[in-house]
Amino acid sequence: MLQDTPTPFTRHLSTYRIQGHNVLELRGEIDLAAAIEITPLLDAATAAPELLAVIDLTPVTFLDCSGLTLLCRAHHRVTARHGNLKLVCPHPQTLRLLRMTRLTDTFHPVPTLNQALRYRIHRRADQRDTEQQETTRHSPQSNRNMTACPEPPQPPTTPGPQQTEQRPAA
Repeated sequence: MLQDTPTPFTRHLSTYRIQGHNVLELRGEIDLAAAIEITPLLDAATAAPELLAVIDLTPVTFLDCSGLTLLCRAHHRVTARHGNLKLVCPHPQTLRLLRMTRLTDTFHPVPTLNQALRYRIHRRADQRDTEQQETTRHSPQSNRNMTACPEPPQPPTTPGPQQTEQRPAA
């Protein structure tokens, strides 16, 4: 998909394909405004099944909680489709933020793109079935201590013509 269609212009994200991996390179300050711009492009770039993806934070100069939300969104989308996601993060401050939020166990960041490209997990369909069975066997109490991205928030729904808000009479 990425090799056939050019990435729409954005100053915060470029995508390219190298060694069988889709690389999503974030650039500049990744804050709320950038996240709003990046989200639809990130969703398009992570839509393929069994995707080998790398998010490269090397050119990032600032990352806030909106940036962490983008990373978690990408992680959920890729892993839900039985793909693999690696994170390139050479910046000590960003690594510290990932450690503080307990996301280093989820992303296993590496310092260079070359290291991320060497990381490749080949999973067969029977391995995926086994992993899904093991995941469903865990009780909610044991999942409470596991480190992972929180579920991405769902967009708010606005009342439609059939749904009207009832307010109490004054």
